[in-house]
Amino acid sequence: PKGSHVLDIGTGSGILSLFALGLGAASAHAYDIDPVAVRVAKENAQVNGAEGFCCGVSDLLASVEDIGGYDFAMANIVADILIRMSDSVGDYLKPGAKIVCSGIIEGRTDEVMSAMENRGFSLVDEDGENDWKVLVFKKK
Repeated sequence: PKGSHVLDIGTGSGILSLFALGLGAASAHAYDIDPVAVRVAKENAQVNGAEGFCCGVSDLLASVEDIGGYDFAMANIVADILIRMSDSVGDYLKPGAKIVCSGIIEGRTDEVMSAMENRGFSLVDEDGENDWKVLVFKKK
């Protein structure tokens, strides 16, 4: 949403954060465990003239900047990591914030749904292509 503060967990190249900024997000804070990915994401942001982009190295949420609650989050990573981070991701989101979880192999969808729902999220949408699923949750 325009003016929102976005959290990108496992940013890779930074493309999702840059897209969010292009759609009008006020800021995008992107994190990845891989320092090379962080360097590339910063380079991509610079090449694209992205304002409001912040990127850093973090093992999941360990080094995420607490801005008082993000409005929207996205995590395009495997099911095991999504399940592991489900314990604490809600601490960084405002009530009503949405999180898009993607990169889920179809056979693991129920596990991710259960983990997120057991931690105060409700499923609002899901989609898929071939064997991959994306789930959208809203923080209660």
